Amino acid sequence: MALTMGFAVSEADRRLRLQVHAVGLVAASLTMALALTGFGVLAGGPAIEIGPIANVLVAGVLVLWAIRAVTGRGLPYPRSGWQVPVEWRESLPPAFTAAAYGYLLGLGFLTDVVLPAYWILVGLTLMVVSLPAAAAGWSVYGVTRAALTWRDSAAVATCSIATDALRGRRGLGVARWICAACLLALAMSVGAN
Repeated sequence: MALTMGFAVSEADRRLRLQVHAVGLVAASLTMALALTGFGVLAGGPAIEIGPIANVLVAGVLVLWAIRAVTGRGLPYPRSGWQVPVEWRESLPPAFTAAAYGYLLGLGFLTDVVLPAYWILVGLTLMVVSLPAAAAGWSVYGVTRAALTWRDSAAVATCSIATDALRGRRGLGVARWICAACLLALAMSVGAN
C-alpha cells in the first residue's frame, strides 16, 4: 500500500490517501479493542482459567514466537498474505481503497503481519479485559502502522529507497527485540497462572 500511495499523482493526493488510510487503521484498531474486551467480559473477565496444561502450551507457543521474532526461525505465528486486490486499486477511488485497506490492516488478522505485535495485543487485551487500556494499546498499534506507511510512502515518492528494501521490512531490528521481550513477558505471565 505504501507503494501505491507513494506513487500518487500529487503530494496533496498522497496526503489525502495517507490520512484516510490512518483513519481506517485507527477505527479498526478500536474495533478490535471493543470486540476483544467484549469477548473477554463474556468469557469471564481478566482471570480466564484455561487450565495448567493449556497455560504451559500457550507459554511455549509464546516463547517459540519470541524466537521467531528475533531469528526468523521457530514457530510461525498466524498471519495472512492477503493483499488489496489489483481490481480495487484499478476500479475504486484511491481514497476509498486506502481507507478500506487501512481498516482491514487495523483488524490485523486479514493482512500480512510481519511481527507478532498484533498477537501480543490480542493476548494482553484478553488478559486485562479493560476497555480504556485496550483502546489505548490498540490506538498505539493503529497509529504506529499508519506512521510506518506514511514513512515508506514518502520514501517511495522521493525515490530514496528501492522497493526491494521496502519489501524487505527495513528498520525492524529493534522492533523484533521489543516484540520478543513482550512475548517472553507474556509467556512468563501465562506460565505463572
